Amino acid sequence: MKIDLSNFLQWRINVFFYKRLSWKVAFFYIYTLGTLFFSLNRKEKEEIESAIHTVFDDRKDNSEIKAVLRNVFRGIFSHYYEKLFNAFSSAETLKTFLDMHIQKQGITAIRRALSNGKGVLLVTGHFGGVEFIPAFLAANSCPVTIIAKFSSEHLRETSIQKAKNFSTRIIDADNTPNIMKAVFDNLRGNRIVITQCDEIGEWRPSRKNTLFF
Repeated sequence: MKIDLSNFLQWRINVFFYKRLSWKVAFFYIYTLGTLFFSLNRKEKEEIESAIHTVFDDRKDNSEIKAVLRNVFRGIFSHYYEKLFNAFSSAETLKTFLDMHIQKQGITAIRRALSNGKGVLLVTGHFGGVEFIPAFLAANSCPVTIIAKFSSEHLRETSIQKAKNFSTRIIDADNTPNIMKAVFDNLRGNRIVITQCDEIGEWRPSRKNTLFF
């Protein structure tokens, strides 16, 4: 079975080191692991590079394109760092980080919507540090439910345990027989249900039309 970057970074030996390094040092460890992964999986790296060249070849010179490539790979590693920090840092460390680095802009609008008693459906694109949204809202005493899929059993177990520290519920998309019923039940309970538009395989604008990605 082919190992993808997500599973590779979640190997138990790697998680062991994340937890014992400071999280600042852990970023450079993840960056090194990611660089190693792409050096061993040249095809995936070449596909990313090809996509960048397709978009920018007629807009930027070679030095600018190289800078974009560096930033793209750094962005990939930063994204996984956020996911791993969110999942495997201690609850106290995560709460301290959220309090120090994330502003509360917009949270009053969510609380105002909750005052209607019908729950809030919060839909976001996968842009920026979206992994922190559920924990941030829960740390600010908002009743949060998140729809999630997990790339490993270890991540599932850790996330469910972490959610208990934040009074957060998880709708496990792979193990919930009727996701829509679970969503409506949580909305009726006047909770914030969060889902991300991410990793879409197809979109069905109607019953007769399907667009594949």
